[in-house]
Amino acid sequence: DCFFSEGDLATSLNILVHHAARCKADGRIPDLHLYQKFINRIRYSKLNFNAVEEIVKTLTEHIIEEYSEGKLVVFQYLLLPSLVQSLSSHDYFMINKSAKPILKYILDCNFPMVSPESNETILAKLGIRQTGIDFPPFHRLFGVLIKQGHIPEGVNTITNLVHSQFPFDDLEATHEILLAIKKLYTDDNTPTHVLNRCKIDLGSLEKISLHAARKTKFAYGELPLRLEVVLLIWDLVEQFDYEPNASLFEDIIQLFVRNKQHENALSALVEMEERLQEKPSRELIQSLAREISSDPRRLNYVHNIVTWHRNKHFHSTGTLNAVMHGFGMMRNMDMAFKVYDSFQRLGIRTDDRTYSILLESFNLSLRDVETAPKDEIFLTVQELLIDMDSTGVWRNKEFCNEHIRLLCALDRLQDAAIELEELGSDLGTRRKDG
Repeated sequence: DCFFSEGDLATSLNILVHHAARCKADGRIPDLHLYQKFINRIRYSKLNFNAVEEIVKTLTEHIIEEYSEGKLVVFQYLLLPSLVQSLSSHDYFMINKSAKPILKYILDCNFPMVSPESNETILAKLGIRQTGIDFPPFHRLFGVLIKQGHIPEGVNTITNLVHSQFPFDDLEATHEILLAIKKLYTDDNTPTHVLNRCKIDLGSLEKISLHAARKTKFAYGELPLRLEVVLLIWDLVEQFDYEPNASLFEDIIQLFVRNKQHENALSALVEMEERLQEKPSRELIQSLAREISSDPRRLNYVHNIVTWHRNKHFHSTGTLNAVMHGFGMMRNMDMAFKVYDSFQRLGIRTDDRTYSILLESFNLSLRDVETAPKDEIFLTVQELLIDMDSTGVWRNKEFCNEHIRLLCALDRLQDAAIELEELGSDLGTRRKDG
């Protein structure tokens, strides 16, 4: 107690080790309370990180070496989790990290959770960003507790654990946490008040999904895990009775595409348009078109399944736009217009993006062909304008931009100037209207 009060942990540890050696020599059981008292002192220690790390290393090695056999192994089961809890609750994040090898040892050795409530306390006190390869594997601890049938009672246990993973770079940890939450939520034995604490807010689920789906660079072999995470999020959205929004739909479609699951991507795109009654973003259509057009055989396959009259589950404005855009990216205007003709044949409405894609495709094709039939293209565009007016499709800014670019490429500068003047006049009128 004297050395404790002076904050001299190193001397206190030497005395504690000497006490354990004397007890062993005399055939007595060391005082567990002294160990607990010492471990609690670490939590409030003002020593620098290197000093604490050295003390923790010495204490851990002592506990493992001295209490590895017989009945006294229970000292490991009780003291090491307490040590993790003390380190994890320290105010200095570098000391939090020193709990990593201890918790990993506990989990690798399949320690029986003698006091699940004590282990749960570790999770309830987690702070944000306590995740990654430098920090203890808290996600594994949570998974073990749930697998062993422990029902977390702490108000903040689950929410703190989820938020500690931000910005969700450790996908394996995030996946294990979400999987354990799903198991807990679908377990008939889970009390109602715990079910309510399991219900992660939709905003957090969106953040996890967004990071998993739209990160620009993926490590090799990482795509399947990212898809698993987003599929798990969709399971939880359904379990929590949330309504999926456009962001969640786009995430799952992007990952289906990147994992070469094109039929699933098309089905999800159709469901998105039907359930949300809104068209997918331009970026999503471009991404889908770019992926399916990267291989001509794949593009032809997707074209066949989307335009076959019996595949109604693949029929939508978005799916046809994506396939048409894919042919446009390959400068294959004949096939692009063949897809355009399929809209009427299949009874699917065109939208402003349909015509923007056709004009953008013309612009792309003109870059590669110096002797393009410009007069024929101009006449075709005029026919498209008539189609737009007859179907009541509004000429939005995206379409007008592509139209002006195309007129310039066709050496129709006067027509382009008129179109630009009309566009400016229209925008001015809309500003006045409100």
